[in-house]
Amino acid sequence: MFALVLSFGLLLTALRSRKARSWRYGSGWLRGLIADYGVPLMVLIWTGISYIPSGSVPEGIPRRLFSPNPWSPGAYQNWTVVKDMLNVPLLYIIGAFIPATMIAVLYYFDHSVASQLAQQKEFNLRKPPSFHYDLLLLGFLTLLCGLIGIPPSNGVIPQSPMHTKSLATLKHQLLRNRLVTTARKSMGQNSSLGQVYGSMQEAYQQMQTPLIYQAHQLKD
Repeated sequence: MFALVLSFGLLLTALRSRKARSWRYGSGWLRGLIADYGVPLMVLIWTGISYIPSGSVPEGIPRRLFSPNPWSPGAYQNWTVVKDMLNVPLLYIIGAFIPATMIAVLYYFDHSVASQLAQQKEFNLRKPPSFHYDLLLLGFLTLLCGLIGIPPSNGVIPQSPMHTKSLATLKHQLLRNRLVTTARKSMGQNSSLGQVYGSMQEAYQQMQTPLIYQAHQLKD
C-alpha cells in the first residue's frame, strides 16, 4: 500500500508541477523553476519520503530495490564484454542478426519521430534541424554502448520535445514581455497603429531570434 502511495504520489505531483506556470500563486521565477525542474525535484522528495521509518513492514518485503556497486570487482565483467565477442560462435551471430535488424529499424523510427517533435518549427530553434547528424550520433553511441556493455541511448518521444519546450519557453516569455512593454510604451505616447507596430517590429529584431512566425501573428 505504501508503494502505491509513493508511485501515484510521484506521478500526480510530477504532472502537476509541469503546469506550474499557469498557477495563480507564487512568484514568476518560482513557478518557472518548478515547471522546468519539478519532475526531478518530485523524485528527490518522494525518495526522501520512502525513507520514513516504519516498524510494521514484514521482513520478507523489501522497502526498495537493491542496486550493487557498479565499480565493485565482480561488476567489471560488464565493462569488458568486448573482449569476449571473438569467442561468440558464428551460428549465434547469424541468429542475432534478425532481432538486431528489428531493433535497428525500431531505433530509426523512434529516434526520427523524436527528432521531428523536438525540432519542429514552433520551437524556433536557433540552428536548423539536423536529422542526419542525429542519426550519425545515435549510431556512434549505440556502437560505443554495445562495446562497453551498457544499454544504448536514443531520443525518446515524450522527453525530447518536453526538454526542448522547457528550454524554449524562457525565450518565448522574454520576447512576449519585450513586445508587451514596447507596445504599452508606444500607446502611452499616443502613437498611431503603424508606429506601434513599427516599434514592436524593431524590438522583435533586437531580440535576435528566429521567431519569424510570431511576426505574422502580430500583424493579425
